[in-house]
Amino acid sequence: MNQIDLISKADQVEQTREVAESGVEIQLRGRERIWLYVGAAVLGLLTAVAVWLFNQAIGVVRAVTINLQSAGDWMIPVTLAGGGILVALIMHFFHRPTRVPGVAHIIDGVIEHDGQLEKRTGLAFVIAAAISIGMGVPVGADGPTSMIGGHLASWLGTRFRQPGLFVRSLVVAGVGAGIATTYFAQLAAVFFALEVVLGGFGGAVFVVPTMIAVATASLTIQFLGGAPPQYSVALGDLRPNATLLLYAGVAVVAALAAIAYVNMLPRSKAFWDRMPLPFWAKTACMGLIIGVIAIWLPAVTGTGLVQMQAIFAGVRFPLGLLAVLGLATIVLTPQSLGAGFVGGTIGPALLIGSSLGAVYGEIVTVAFPSLGLSPTAFAMVCTAAMLAGTFHAPLFGAMMIYEMVNDYRILLPLLLAAAIGYALARPFQPGSAYTFILHDGTTRLRRGTFSYDRRPAAKRTGAK
Repeated sequence: MNQIDLISKADQVEQTREVAESGVEIQLRGRERIWLYVGAAVLGLLTAVAVWLFNQAIGVVRAVTINLQSAGDWMIPVTLAGGGILVALIMHFFHRPTRVPGVAHIIDGVIEHDGQLEKRTGLAFVIAAAISIGMGVPVGADGPTSMIGGHLASWLGTRFRQPGLFVRSLVVAGVGAGIATTYFAQLAAVFFALEVVLGGFGGAVFVVPTMIAVATASLTIQFLGGAPPQYSVALGDLRPNATLLLYAGVAVVAALAAIAYVNMLPRSKAFWDRMPLPFWAKTACMGLIIGVIAIWLPAVTGTGLVQMQAIFAGVRFPLGLLAVLGLATIVLTPQSLGAGFVGGTIGPALLIGSSLGAVYGEIVTVAFPSLGLSPTAFAMVCTAAMLAGTFHAPLFGAMMIYEMVNDYRILLPLLLAAAIGYALARPFQPGSAYTFILHDGTTRLRRGTFSYDRRPAAKRTGAK
């Protein structure tokens, strides 16, 4: 290769880099697109089966935990402490060090590494999460199920030596499939994959495979015994009138909760990092704390889905219990993750939004009895705003709850609240519940579709 060829090659590389940084994707060829769609369908099936097996593993751990705790309440903190040690050992010896953990690991892989994810990291994370969730630690299942879908996609794409855009698109689709099989919300899963993982919609090369993977995964999980939860409760007066201001009020409550929840995540991690204890002792201590609290407040354990489902089904709880449960989860979930337990953050966010929204709704219905409003409707609207503010994904937040209710009348309050929750929370957070760890003093995420901006802060802001 002569000097002219070398210069030409260098120019091509530079042009490719500039195109990538500008957010314009190099498109796939027709045959590659066909294989991408076929791969998305296969991925959806594999993800649903893998998530189903993951749920069976959680059930086994849960059964063992319940059997041990049947010896007496004193065994609750003991088993959680012992489980904390086991989780810490798994993550210490089998989890390869990466820049970021959990769903942030997938986002970073899509941005930086053409969707290539470390297999051993994913396996260790999923095993540790099954133990954490099965034992009742207040963390969500979204982290491990996203890892399942994302890592299966990365393996398929790299196994067949597909180009980077192909693998990235498949990873985004895999995350959507994982969320769909966990929460039985197809539209919400599509929006989650695109808004939360990709940072935007990215065109048909991302949207179509995600829709295919989500549809296939949803069909498969229903065949395996899953069914989407539906809530046919009395939602009260939902006409588009002045009562929308009351729903806007509950969105403000959700935004404040989302600000506190997301800001607690990095602070909890920093707190436990500074703690002068061995790595295994940190999770053991947090397990003890959760166990002691659970003796008097059992509802703090678990992913939060059971409690949310009860609230959405119209079960009435004492206001004090709901308020304590929501506020306790804002603290306990970040502390659990910071101490070394493994899991996600969606389930606890659902619990926080539904419990605080129910409290708000009960107060409003007592204050304005003639309006015919429903506390359950406020719980649902608050939860949508909580999701939007926590994950910086307003469409995901609104659709997640709408699919559970399937009542067109609630769509307007959901959209309004999700928009308010997102707009109010985002300026006061270091990032979303997943992306906060991707920010540092010289790096930030550019939106549209996520990309890194590594220019020094002074240059970005124009400061001298």
